[in-house]
Amino acid sequence: MRLLTLLLSTWLTAIGFPAIVSAQSALDRLSGFDQSRLQNVFPPGDADAVGELAKLIYRLQLIEESSLQELASQGAAKDLGDAVSFDTTISRIQMLKVPESLVEFLELDRLYVIGVNPQEASSGGSVRLLIAGSLPQDASPGDRVTGAGVVVETDGEGGVNVIAVSRPSWFPVSIEDRGRRLLSKAGIDVSQLSEAASRSRKPLTAEDSTLFYSMLAAADAVDTNDLPGSEAAIQPIRLLNDPMVKPGRLVRLPVETVQITRVSVSEPDRRRQLDSDHYYQIDAMADLGDVIVKIERPAGQSGPAAVFENRFPVSIVSRRLPDFLQQQIAAQHGDRAIQVQLRSMIQFEGFFYRLWSYESEFMNRFGGGDQIAPLLVAADLENRNLTSRDPVGVRWIGWIAAVVVICGIVAIGLGSRYVAVRDRAARRKRLESVPQQIDLPSVEDD
Repeated sequence: MRLLTLLLSTWLTAIGFPAIVSAQSALDRLSGFDQSRLQNVFPPGDADAVGELAKLIYRLQLIEESSLQELASQGAAKDLGDAVSFDTTISRIQMLKVPESLVEFLELDRLYVIGVNPQEASSGGSVRLLIAGSLPQDASPGDRVTGAGVVVETDGEGGVNVIAVSRPSWFPVSIEDRGRRLLSKAGIDVSQLSEAASRSRKPLTAEDSTLFYSMLAAADAVDTNDLPGSEAAIQPIRLLNDPMVKPGRLVRLPVETVQITRVSVSEPDRRRQLDSDHYYQIDAMADLGDVIVKIERPAGQSGPAAVFENRFPVSIVSRRLPDFLQQQIAAQHGDRAIQVQLRSMIQFEGFFYRLWSYESEFMNRFGGGDQIAPLLVAADLENRNLTSRDPVGVRWIGWIAAVVVICGIVAIGLGSRYVAVRDRAARRKRLESVPQQIDLPSVEDD
């Protein structure tokens, strides 16, 4: 019966009718592929078959995984080209070399043949192989992989043997970095964090969307008791120039807010992902210490570089605002404010996303070019503003000041010569001291 259906489908396609496919088939989204062509894809016994597999993976890369997941949810896969989801663990990994003549066009030089544990696959337990276009270098047996793809081989009894997939989501068994471990536990595909690093110093694009919103939701759900506190403290300059600070790293940083914006989310998929129709962006300043940061003008433009001395901008995104910030905004600007100027001292704790670039008025004063700043995703925001009416015991200040003055007079009288010598030495040392300078090229130079 299956053979008859396949022959009928092929004949109808040849004379101009659409192919007969199952309700969850992805063939109409795989331009150039039908069930008869898929029969030649697996097993990849020669270069032609490997080339066909590579072309299929290339087509899959053009389809949103959410679209395949939706198709897969419509029923159990049974035919070639049907969409199917999987959630399983790796048992072995092999590689297939893509024919040289196709590498330039498909931008694929290898395929990954991933052996999986059949009893764990969500497609019914018969899946034994995944054929993927990419896989993280650190992936190893025992790691969990999830995703959706299309059937390229069945077991002849209504089950699925082999699935072709663009890129499976990867959840390693062991992760050394604590931040990435927390995010993986919250359902973040760790391989996407490495991909985010490749977009460093560039604006946010559609490629960031899935990970960006996933991290916003995951960070908001993190138990603050799992955050390491002072262990995650970091110097702001390291976020700018230390390649060891990778996406997903936990960060603890004191900053002063400058502007807070309520960002509307209109896409239905992103709203569901975030479980909200908005999030907040906080533009803030971090203390650089004795460091000067210069951002050069774009190529071809002359004039002075943009200089940041002592303080540098950071961008913070958060799914929600803590009560103390909401109260400060309401008191100064009302409950319905969308974008407000607000000076408030906060302690950020959360995750480093990546360096990003954006237009700013400050950079426009220096002939254009984008501002570069660390983009951070908040798990917790603490109030660092002084709230006590008598924070250090004001009533005691007068007495303490009197004692200090008297002691100072006595000390000056007894040690004026010693102080003068030290003062001269200190002046010489200051003259010899030069602040650390960090030069960042213009974004447009990349």
